Order: sequence, then C-alpha cells, then structure tokens
Amino acid sequence: MKDVPNYYPNSFSGPVPFLDDSRPKEKLLVLQRHAVDLSQAAYFYNNVLENDAQRQRLVNVLVTSLVPVKEPVQSRSFKLLHLIDKDLGNRVEIGVKAAALAASTG
Repeated sequence: MKDVPNYYPNSFSGPVPFLDDSRPKEKLLVLQRHAVDLSQAAYFYNNVLENDAQRQRLVNVLVTSLVPVKEPVQSRSFKLLHLIDKDLGNRVEIGVKAAALAASTG
C-alpha cells in the first residue's frame, strides 16, 4: 500500500479485518459492579449548599430539566437522586409531578 494515505483502509473500503495471533484463545470473564459513587453529590447537597434556599434553587433547576423528559428517564433520575439524599429525591419527585399536573390541567 505504497503512496496511499494512512487513513486509506477505514476511509475508502471500510475497516480491514485484523486477527491478533498473540491474543488469548479463551474469553475472560469480567466481573463488574454497577455501583455509582454519589458521595461527592451528597457532600455538595448537604455541606456546600449552606441553606434551604440554595437547596431549593437546585431542586428547581432539576425539576425544570426533568419535566420534558420521558417517564423512564424521570424514574431513573428519581432513584439516583434518592440515593444522593432522600430529601433531594423527594423534593425533585414532588416538584416534577406537580409541574406535570399543572401543565396537563392548564
């Protein structure tokens, strides 16, 4: 492949198959934990935000962001927010449901 650009295989005829002979023959079993580290978010909510007014502003921003998304995304967000702090999760969930109810009635 003399006098061709270095991106030739991927740009002109798709990727070129490659078999690595030094690769292990057996597959590895990967064990994963689907844990989420929410300690920084919890610290921010409980310690950096100094008063209830600041926490409420955060809740208002989250509610505004979550109102237009689909219900499965909202549910997952509520679960994560409850893991960060029960109060945060409750406030956001109540706010989203109230905003959705207000939008549907009028």
